[in-house]
Order: sequence, then C-alpha cells, then structure tokens
Amino acid sequence: LGMSVLNGTIQIWDVETGQRIGEPFSGHTHPWPLSVRFSPDGTILASVGFDASVRLWDVASGELELTMSDPHWVNAVEFSPDGVTAAAEGFLGAAEQRVIRLWDLESNAAVWSAGVFRLADMVGIDTLVHVAKNSYEDLPDDEKREIFKVPD
Repeated sequence: LGMSVLNGTIQIWDVETGQRIGEPFSGHTHPWPLSVRFSPDGTILASVGFDASVRLWDVASGELELTMSDPHWVNAVEFSPDGVTAAAEGFLGAAEQRVIRLWDLESNAAVWSAGVFRLADMVGIDTLVHVAKNSYEDLPDDEKREIFKVPD
C-alpha cells in the first residue's frame, strides 16, 4: 500500500503485517502529495501534488527516478495498462477548470492534454475515461463525436 503523508513523504506499507516497508520517499516540495499509484508491474510508484509535478519512484530502492513538471498543480495520476504512459489530472488556474495530460514516461514529455470542466474533479480520471469512451461509442452520427475519443 502506498500513501502520502502530510510531511511531504510517500510511505509504503505491507498490508498483511501493517509494517512500513523501507524509508519514506521524499522529494515533493509541497508538504502534501495528493495521490500515489503503483505501475502495473509494481516496480514504480507515481506521486503527484501541489508542487505541480509527477514523480516516479523505484519501489525497491526508494530512489526518485523521474520528475515531470507541470505548469499547474496535479491532483491524480494513473498508469496505462502497459506502464508506458501516465495520465495526470490537475487544475488549470481557475478552480472550476481542470486539465488531463498524458505523459510518455520514456521521453518525460507531455504527449496529449485536454481541458475539462468539473467532471474530472468530481468523479476522477477512471470515470472520465469511461464516460468519454461510452459517449464516443454512443454518438456515431454526432458532429462533435471526436472530442470524446480517448487516445490509445
């Protein structure tokens, strides 16, 4: 289990024993990372937060492997099933405006972004992707259908 702590660290816990595994990961510059997520193979832990970054940690060593900067603070993160891409959701300035960015983890580059309004904040990335896919499939004749297409 990975969790963020109000002192700016990320900690990993063994859910069977209730014991912390290793030392806390530290590196966020704001004292409250907002979200953590393990990669599909469990070797990388992603963390995001108010410091406007997506940070990737090697789970075995606790070393910070990669920091991807964003112009806005980041609220949530998720890996693609193959672990090559990370999706990060955050604020675009005004409190009601959100943005989702897809990051190529090999090149440390944002490869796609889209502004969304309120939906991602209320229900999260998983639901947003689900709604977008269903809308794309259910609107075959709609002239605006392409805005709901989720990249592979």
